[in-house]
Amino acid sequence: MNTLDRQLRYFIKIAEAGSMSRAAADLGCTQSILSRQLLILEQELGQSLFARTGRGVTLTERGQKLLSKIAPSFATIDQSISTVQSDLMEGTLTLATIHSLSYFFLGPLLREFSRDYPGVKIRLLTRSSMEIAELVETKKADAGLVYDTAVASSELTSIPLFQSEMCLIAPITDALGTTIDLTDVELRLLVFPQNHALRRMLASSKVNFSTAAEVDRFDSMMEMAAVGMGYCILPNRIPAAYLASRGLRKIKIERPTLARQVAYIRRSEDDSMLLKKLELAIEAQAGSVPSSMHWERD
Repeated sequence: MNTLDRQLRYFIKIAEAGSMSRAAADLGCTQSILSRQLLILEQELGQSLFARTGRGVTLTERGQKLLSKIAPSFATIDQSISTVQSDLMEGTLTLATIHSLSYFFLGPLLREFSRDYPGVKIRLLTRSSMEIAELVETKKADAGLVYDTAVASSELTSIPLFQSEMCLIAPITDALGTTIDLTDVELRLLVFPQNHALRRMLASSKVNFSTAAEVDRFDSMMEMAAVGMGYCILPNRIPAAYLASRGLRKIKIERPTLARQVAYIRRSEDDSMLLKKLELAIEAQAGSVPSSMHWERD
């Protein structure tokens, strides 16, 4: 990046941030370096571009005029570079994921990623969180989406994404109401095997239950729940329309609070550009997921 290009990009970032300190943090440089480059640019133009205020900086009239002229051009350049990089990027990524995310998270994520990087093929594996951590650690998967309780390895980098709140799944015709206190009743539950993150969540909670059956697959668990073999506790973000198509409905759990943090994991040593693009796409998609306090009925 040549000196003038850098100075102009610094100028745009300062204008966007409205603060020298915030702009420096975003750019990964010191505030003194940023101030020096801005001063050189202002001297070359013979104009002050910012007015200093108690809360930061604001554009002067000349600064506003310069920003309006150069910002669209830089945006076009950056978009063009990104498009070329996307078109040239090729390869295969293996993503291992917990099964529940296939109901609400993976579809939009992979649709957008495939659109932006058509030359990249995604190989998708569904496993339990502990199995996913092992797959990533042994290089049988490039990255994983897990419940973060499964990550206990110094060889893996973990990035928290969002909280996944749980609900009770029951047949549509079941007599239970729309909310339930699981500390006040004892239900027969369809549960995951002992090493599954959601089973460990139950074991550490104050939920009273007896085991109707131990099941290792979401689909099988829902099929058994639909015919009345027992209730199950699954992520609330599974769409209500999908559950209804299988003769099931959600019941909000008032107590105890049952939730798990979903996290993205990769090997700490792996910093390939392809994986970085996937990581950014995952973080962007996670940002569109409602907060854990949101109760989704639809």
